[in-house]
Amino acid sequence: MHLSNVTQKFLTDAGWDESRRVDIAAYVDRLEEEGYAVNPFAEEFLSRFGGLELLQPLYNRENKFEKLYFDPLRACDEIYREKVETYEGRTGESLVVVGMAYNEYYVLMVSDTGKMYGAYDNFLALVGNTYEEALDTMFLCREMPEVT
Repeated sequence: MHLSNVTQKFLTDAGWDESRRVDIAAYVDRLEEEGYAVNPFAEEFLSRFGGLELLQPLYNRENKFEKLYFDPLRACDEIYREKVETYEGRTGESLVVVGMAYNEYYVLMVSDTGKMYGAYDNFLALVGNTYEEALDTMFLCREMPEVT
């Protein structure tokens, strides 16, 4: 796995390590109940990072942090499936909710091609072409290109 040292530090401070694997059966069951087609990329991401709750640096604000978690059980309570369907229409991809960022204002989704997207209301961005790139984007405060 190719993650920056900064990203690895945030993750390890939250209890993560490269060998971490969690049972995702409850996640998959809930996602399928909500109408999501859980893809292998989402499964891999959730098995490695599911259940983590940590702080992420606030974009353009030095020494300011906000909550981030990777838990689709909680994230599904924050967004309607129909809203995610509008994001799918814009990306042309099937999406699976995997967590929330920026104090639960920004839903994180993994596509069936392995990309990670983030959204808030009508704003939709590509966070990364892989989940590793997406994690670095969030923890290194990189810009996220908007998907129109």
